[in-house]
Amino acid sequence: MGGGRYPRIGEQVLYVIVLYDTAAGGAGYVAALPASLRKVFERAREILTCPRNCDAACHACLLSYDTQHQMDVLDRHKALEVLNGRFLDGLALPASAQWFGPDSQAEHETLLSAVNREMQVRGSDRLRIYLAGAAAEWDLIDWNLRDSLLRWAAEHKQVDLYVERGTVAALPAESSNSLASLVEVASLSLYDTERFPEPRDRIVCEVVRASGVVRWGVESDSARTPGAEWGSTEDGARCVRCADPFSGVLPPAKSVSASELRRLPSGAVVSLELIDELNGDIVGFGERFWTCITAGVPALDARLSGKTPLSVVSYNDRYLASPLDTRLLFEVVRHVLAASGTSDKYCAFELTTAQLSASQFSSPTRLHHDWQEGGDRVDVIHELFGEHFQPFQITVEAKHQLPHARKLVLEWADGATMQIRLDHGFGYWRTTWSKQYPFALSPTRQTIALRSTRFGVEPRNNQCATIVYASQVLQKE
Repeated sequence: MGGGRYPRIGEQVLYVIVLYDTAAGGAGYVAALPASLRKVFERAREILTCPRNCDAACHACLLSYDTQHQMDVLDRHKALEVLNGRFLDGLALPASAQWFGPDSQAEHETLLSAVNREMQVRGSDRLRIYLAGAAAEWDLIDWNLRDSLLRWAAEHKQVDLYVERGTVAALPAESSNSLASLVEVASLSLYDTERFPEPRDRIVCEVVRASGVVRWGVESDSARTPGAEWGSTEDGARCVRCADPFSGVLPPAKSVSASELRRLPSGAVVSLELIDELNGDIVGFGERFWTCITAGVPALDARLSGKTPLSVVSYNDRYLASPLDTRLLFEVVRHVLAASGTSDKYCAFELTTAQLSASQFSSPTRLHHDWQEGGDRVDVIHELFGEHFQPFQITVEAKHQLPHARKLVLEWADGATMQIRLDHGFGYWRTTWSKQYPFALSPTRQTIALRSTRFGVEPRNNQCATIVYASQVLQKE
């Protein structure tokens, strides 16, 4: 195992210690280190406490073949000033946080990384996840564990989801249907139990392996809620782990099938499963979308073929953050204008989305990357849609203030309305090849590029369908 010290320049200069496996392909030592961090530092302190009581470094403590060329910077006394008792005590859990008993340890990795690490250990072939939090806040589409669940399914590892009694019934229809799709595509088992194992209000998941079980607990219900913040320890919240040689006894639980989860949202009369039906050139995506919808709702086909123009189109999507999703939405609403015979700038468009959150792409360059600048996103969307809709209005709110449902509403000049809900929104699709996007240009030049670029469209995961729910066309009373 090797390491290095690197400066990180920010508001203040910090030094980051980077450790790495020296063996080709890695030996797993660094990956195993976080679970034993306190023991490693305690052993380091023992080494620094030189039996010869040397002035800085000698062969009894720090000098070795590997360190012979660093003699001028080695000083065990300075290192001991850092690895003092207070530092080591800071790595220990207080008694109030030893949720799994005296063997509880602080988890120094993110829960997502820790679970992925343990699932790679030989003999780790089962994961139990205890889903909690407010049912209205569940977001299975944006769950940060979703890709891992699909990978483990491909590796034939068993994943069991547990919910407490009454949780499934409390889920909104969109979340319940998303859970059904995930259960099917990732071959998950879902169980309904009277209560979780102790500590009931902390336990979040556990990996079962031949030598026992590794459990994790978190402090807040929001960290146990499936979504983008699952497992989060922001704001100082703790994540605690414990390796137990016994797997424990699970409370009685009832198996819940995917079919028991599926139900239509309020007002919907048709649910359509789409996988590859919209594949093809971006030019034509809108036409393919409405062909699928009108096939399921013949009254819509008749309405679009009539003489009554649209007066208002509105769309609500808290995750509309990338140029790709924006272009897909644009193709859909532009085609419905043409199909209904509505003239440009006759129809209003109202778009509601959430404020941009921190993106995984620090330097976005591709069409599917998220905007970093909220002002650029608003300006590009305004220019793109404003050419066809008058008036055009975009409202940006905090994410938690917006509903999870991605909803498209059509309203005709005679007052008739129709609602369409998209299970995954437009984030379900991707480009068939990586496509660049000029984030560094002005919003006007970005708009020109976004409007004119050509690319193919396909689902991000062709093993999982997206569900589109459509209402009937409702006449004004």
